[in-house]
Amino acid sequence: MKTLNLFLFMLVIALFSCGKDEKSTCTDGIQNGAETGVDCGGDCNPCPTCTDGIQNGSETGIDCGGDCTRCYVIGDIGPGNGKIFYDKGNSNQDWRYLEAAPSDQEEAVIWGGKDKFIGNTSTALGFGFENTSVVYQDGVFIPSALWSCIDLKFGGKGDWFLPSKDELLLMYQKKAIIGQFTNGAYWSSSEVRKEDAWIVEFSNGDTYDELKTRKIRARAIRKF
Repeated sequence: MKTLNLFLFMLVIALFSCGKDEKSTCTDGIQNGAETGVDCGGDCNPCPTCTDGIQNGSETGIDCGGDCTRCYVIGDIGPGNGKIFYDKGNSNQDWRYLEAAPSDQEEAVIWGGKDKFIGNTSTALGFGFENTSVVYQDGVFIPSALWSCIDLKFGGKGDWFLPSKDELLLMYQKKAIIGQFTNGAYWSSSEVRKEDAWIVEFSNGDTYDELKTRKIRARAIRKF
């Protein structure tokens, strides 16, 4: 009799479970059923991934807000206490925003790489950090534009770098938002050849190569 009662009890539980609405588990604070996360995925709403280019889950913007990083707009103060001047729109490659330091790091310094052609730098947006890193690994002069950005500790952050040519050009286009620029030339981290690197003239936005030994300004940025 006990065996029969146990069988009937388990049968009732199974029938109840089969008829239960799976979506009722989407608000119980537990990862269960077909869920791939707590109360999300499977039969519930998609789990926010922060890198899928879709506003979903608890996100308040595309890949930001909620369980993801804070959503910023151009002109906001970033986590490094700089000005946000670029939003990529997604967090691919583990970054979305660029922020610029609020003032120049140097007024008149050489570019900073050793007297050779590194050859692995890029002019493209998003590559200033890689440029700065590869030149630093080969050795930099102190003081210099590259070193002033590598050595910068500001806003509790130590991952500042010298912008690539295209990043620097974007900074020129957003200079009114970033602030504290002069109408002079600024170094980028993008090489041209052994003797030269790209600069941007902040009086008119012109870009041209300049001798690495020339002493001009530097402004650091960071990505996150």
